[in-house]
Amino acid sequence: QWESPISPPEAYGILARMSEFPEATVYKIGESYLGQSTWAMDLMPPMDATHWSQRKASLLKPTIVYSARQHANEVSSTSHVLRLAEMLLTDPERRKNLDKVNIIFHPIQNPDGAQLAWDMHQINREHILHAGYWGSLGIDSTTDADQPMPIYPEAEVRPRLWRMWLPDIFLNPHGYPAHQLVQLFSEFSGLVRAGRRTERNWGFNKGWFMPGFDVIDDPEFPRHKDAALKIRGYITNAIQDTDLVRTMNERTYDRYRRYGMQFEPEVFHMDLHNGVNIQMPIKGRRASAPGRGAGRGWDPKITIWAAGTEAPDEPAYGDWMEVVASAGLAWDTAVLQYLLDGDHKVNRNTSEFFGGVSIRLDRPRPPEVEEEEEE
Repeated sequence: QWESPISPPEAYGILARMSEFPEATVYKIGESYLGQSTWAMDLMPPMDATHWSQRKASLLKPTIVYSARQHANEVSSTSHVLRLAEMLLTDPERRKNLDKVNIIFHPIQNPDGAQLAWDMHQINREHILHAGYWGSLGIDSTTDADQPMPIYPEAEVRPRLWRMWLPDIFLNPHGYPAHQLVQLFSEFSGLVRAGRRTERNWGFNKGWFMPGFDVIDDPEFPRHKDAALKIRGYITNAIQDTDLVRTMNERTYDRYRRYGMQFEPEVFHMDLHNGVNIQMPIKGRRASAPGRGAGRGWDPKITIWAAGTEAPDEPAYGDWMEVVASAGLAWDTAVLQYLLDGDHKVNRNTSEFFGGVSIRLDRPRPPEVEEEEEE
């Protein structure tokens, strides 16, 4: 349903019903600080094997992870990733996608915050519900995720999923306040913290957008930049093809320009690509060295792209939930389609040694592009 935010019990009830499909494997992946279970679901074609390896499955086919609701009052992300899972399981044509891609769903990263946001939603549906944004201790639920013993047990879930699956793409959809616009000269500046005045731009509803679209531009990974730009094309086309979202974006982008960008473009910035606000740096970055932080999806030898989104969904329910969740669903399906369209080839090499044979499998990420033959 897209009528209201989805609470942890409702989300996990949906997963339980989905587990009846032979393609779905639902499992507990961790616990929260307050002891709530955290669940994930793998979608793959049915198999009869008693033993199998996620890493080998990720070697043989591209893999994508949808991990939602880090900031738990950003409510639409759980809704649209579960809707995508429902579509993949119930539509026979979409179910064929599982023959080409392994798809993992983690609908709630921050169950303690999600429960608080739901409880507050019962009291005042219009409140931005900032208390539900954080984990149970008033700081982000992913704090110290790359440390051996983070204070939040739930902070370990995303690195655990990443190490388990070694995905090609790791997605982390977010949201922001839907209605914090105030008069420019009222001496109120929303979301200013630690002296970072540029965060005033978050006080405006600027529609659906992507902040900090990341591009690796590194000679060690020569195909990553082209892959990211290709993914951007998939995303912008999907957003523009969704009428509800395109109309919302046009309206909010125009208001953002009129009341913010034209006065302070260095604060209220916008970077349009095919009519969609996708904020990118001037140049790509060098690939970071693998380490503990790579568990969050940033080892470029494995994960070619990881990204988040922003939808004005604090709060969202009713017709507005349908708009912002439709944006998220368009993004979900666009990135998945990029993987479906790729020519993912597994290279198999064998070599002999005394008394045996060595077999090596490798799948280039992103796929290698064959050069056109010279005439």
